[in-house]
Amino acid sequence: MHPQREHNSEGWETVRVLARTVGVDGSVIVQAATRAQTSADQVIEAFHRAAVLRAWYDERELEAPFEHFESLPPGAFDSRIFDQEVWWVDILRRPFRVVFPAQFTDEHLRHVLAFLENRCATFRLQYCETFPDRAVPEDEHAWLESRVLVRALREQASMRHL
Repeated sequence: MHPQREHNSEGWETVRVLARTVGVDGSVIVQAATRAQTSADQVIEAFHRAAVLRAWYDERELEAPFEHFESLPPGAFDSRIFDQEVWWVDILRRPFRVVFPAQFTDEHLRHVLAFLENRCATFRLQYCETFPDRAVPEDEHAWLESRVLVRALREQASMRHL
């Protein structure tokens, strides 16, 4: 086997192992990283940075601000995303400003809206688990459409004539 391929293969296996340790699907992370042309080493480093940041916040008994995107490992989903309108954060924990078409393209915007719509029941459940004291609509589609993020995404889609 080619030495570079062997290294990459080992790196992706490390990504899968790290993902399992934090309870996420490593195969999905590997696929996303490959599409984004992100190396296994970069993803592994993101897991390590998240662990260091998480320990720092835990030692101080603090919650990381939402905008400290790297404080969660790749694959982690932060339900607080629904209560803000500025950022979309992908599976690799890379932030995208919703209002910057050069960064958050029309295609990406359409993909994110479809992703949220297709998984709204799961996201509503996660949101209710994260914020058990908040009243939310029973209907998952009504809940999704009521979220600040989704209203901002819909506004962007309308402004872009999508």
